[in-house]
Amino acid sequence: IGLQSESFGTVKLGKNSSSYKGVGSELDLFPDHTASVESGFGVLNSRIKNSIKYDTPSFGGLTASVTYGTERPTQGMADYDSKANIYSTGVNYQVNNNIKAGVAYERANDLNSSQDYQYGIKAASSYTFDNNAMLGAGWERVVYNSNGDSYGIDFRSKRDAITLSGLYPVSNFDIKGNYTHVFDTHDRYGKLHDSGANIYTAGVDYNLSKRTKVGGYYSYIDNDKGAGFNFSNNSVD
Repeated sequence: IGLQSESFGTVKLGKNSSSYKGVGSELDLFPDHTASVESGFGVLNSRIKNSIKYDTPSFGGLTASVTYGTERPTQGMADYDSKANIYSTGVNYQVNNNIKAGVAYERANDLNSSQDYQYGIKAASSYTFDNNAMLGAGWERVVYNSNGDSYGIDFRSKRDAITLSGLYPVSNFDIKGNYTHVFDTHDRYGKLHDSGANIYTAGVDYNLSKRTKVGGYYSYIDNDKGAGFNFSNNSVD
């Protein structure tokens, strides 16, 4: 449920897509598919239960969003069956229909104990040409910190990822692809070697009409020997 005003913006209550997810969403050329870019970039993108979300109106192309919820995250580096409170923010700036850039920050507290937390920082930009071709890039950092209350061991990890996306229309065809590089994770002792991955996806859509299309794609995850990245949807056992 929610309220919307052209002057004051939009407020929504319920299960909302996070403000964090709204930054760089145009880089996911295979949304909700096995090949979604969220396999390596935007790994904290989620819909948050029991949340309230506020989106500002546009101020000359500048928009902002904030979400607060009480659902634990199930992505990133933390996956614990405990309550958490999540603060999610995002800011986007769009020039005409061509240039879009944004930054986002999200933090989840009390993941496994009273002081455990996880946060993500994300930046993305894209350019859409007059023929609807698109080029985009993004960077993300995810940090998890445990104070050791639960297991008596302090733990901290940090992981960066970059992604590149592109789409080029040819007649009724859209040729598109994405490359994501996930860097090695760092913990309190230094870099964990061979813990990264390269993710490649290429696909083609054929537009039957403005509302209907068919297509296919190929996606490949090349994990380092110490990594285990998987598809964000329909993961492979």
